[in-house]
Amino acid sequence: MHTCASPACRKSIQPGQRRRPGPDGQTICNPCYIRWHKAGRPADVPPPPEMSTGHARGLQRHAEAAARAEQARTLALVYSPEEIAAEMGLTVTTVNGYLRSRPEMAC
Repeated sequence: MHTCASPACRKSIQPGQRRRPGPDGQTICNPCYIRWHKAGRPADVPPPPEMSTGHARGLQRHAEAAARAEQARTLALVYSPEEIAAEMGLTVTTVNGYLRSRPEMAC
């Protein structure tokens, strides 16, 4: 069994899976070879894989939710969950969920 030489990958290449020669004759997996080939076969290892649009959107939504949760926690120092929900355009259940993620702020 071989391991892909790309530091961004390091996947195990099982017997029967396609192995390709990469930079400096290193053994790399087929997906890394395709990325390396499309990048013009640079002297170093293949570039890291691009993030899919769906994955990028998911990370963005997660960051937005974390920002809303932090805003709700800050408002909880002064306002009730009902007031926070009205201010932020959320349901009281969502606000309580944000506040429960930090027990010292739960209402």
